[in-house]
Amino acid sequence: MDAVEGWWDDFFWGSLVVVELFVVALILTILFGLIGAAAKLSGIVPTPVERIEAVRLAWQADGITEMINELQVTDDSGVVDYAKDIWISAQLKTMLLFDKQIHATNYNVETVNGSVYMIGTARDVPELERATNHARTIKGVRNVISHVRLKNAPSVNSPASATQ
Repeated sequence: MDAVEGWWDDFFWGSLVVVELFVVALILTILFGLIGAAAKLSGIVPTPVERIEAVRLAWQADGITEMINELQVTDDSGVVDYAKDIWISAQLKTMLLFDKQIHATNYNVETVNGSVYMIGTARDVPELERATNHARTIKGVRNVISHVRLKNAPSVNSPASATQ
């Protein structure tokens, strides 16, 4: 009789642990669905343009809300041009950060030879226009290339956008 009771206790407590793990997994799934996810890129690419393209492609994944870009460029472009590009990017990032109508963490900014590449997710059209206008006002910017998508717009790879 003790063996049967021991089996039942083991089964009961084992089942309880499985249910608890399921509930924890469900809660984590819901939280990550609401919060979103970060993507980290690392490695070496031959040109700045390929670095920007890698970030643009990573932003296309559904649920990405933050981009950590640690890709290194092996290009030997001039130090002066590189410094100008860093200065342009720093100015734009600062403008986005201090503009209370823009959620700056949704944007990744890269500058290559005076071309500003903006990648990320805008909450709405006015925010996107405001962000791109900031970029256009910076001295040394030749053009602004936006790969920013709208938050509630379907992604390029979603079934909804394929039927439209």
